[in-house]
Amino acid sequence: MEKIKLTADGEEIELTVLEQTRVAGKDYLLCSDDGEDDGGGDVPCYILRAVKNEGEDIIYEFVDEDDELEYISKIFE
Repeated sequence: MEKIKLTADGEEIELTVLEQTRVAGKDYLLCSDDGEDDGGGDVPCYILRAVKNEGEDIIYEFVDEDDELEYISKIFE
């Protein structure tokens, strides 16, 4: 699985990309922090949206708007 590195609040984090999709011309990623089950049957997941290309790098932000998060979550089910 592909891994991406993000910087959030000055801290670098690595996420595993589980799936990707494009909706209405916007690219979205479904990611987890480690890609593995935490033992309880659930994997913590995050949805990120591409907001800008800087050369070879793509800038992503966490989707936090409730309507958008709900809509994109259904696509990744």
